[in-house]
Amino acid sequence: MGEFNRAIHFRWTRVNNHAVSLKDYHVILVWKGAASLVYDFDSILPFPCPFKEYCENTIPSAIPLPDIFHRNYRVISAAAYLATFASDRSHMRTESGWIKQPPTYEPIFTQESRMNLPVFIDMINNLQSNAYGKVLKEEEFLEYFG
Repeated sequence: MGEFNRAIHFRWTRVNNHAVSLKDYHVILVWKGAASLVYDFDSILPFPCPFKEYCENTIPSAIPLPDIFHRNYRVISAAAYLATFASDRSHMRTESGWIKQPPTYEPIFTQESRMNLPVFIDMINNLQSNAYGKVLKEEEFLEYFG
């Protein structure tokens, strides 16, 4: 039996072997099992995609990166994610309006919070709390799901 996890990480998107974008954070769902699968709603790769294939196409290992761009991954169980994550979508707005049209479903709130996205994407602070998952270095992330 596998388990669902959300992994928040830096991601390169490749088209025809060219790096197209470097994101400050990206959320994927990983089913951890004998053969882990990635569910990435923003990818052109197969859905779901085998973990190894996903990593080969989105995480370039041969490109040396400055330290500031070294990738970290927050891995959190689906149950903990659903119980703790909240977003009022304020990160999607500017003074002039929406940056991008928001999803049609209601914002996600918990009893404790209306907005805690910054806690989830912070890979430096709040590392002692398991409430927001565990931050892994890239090698640890690849080993955990590989």
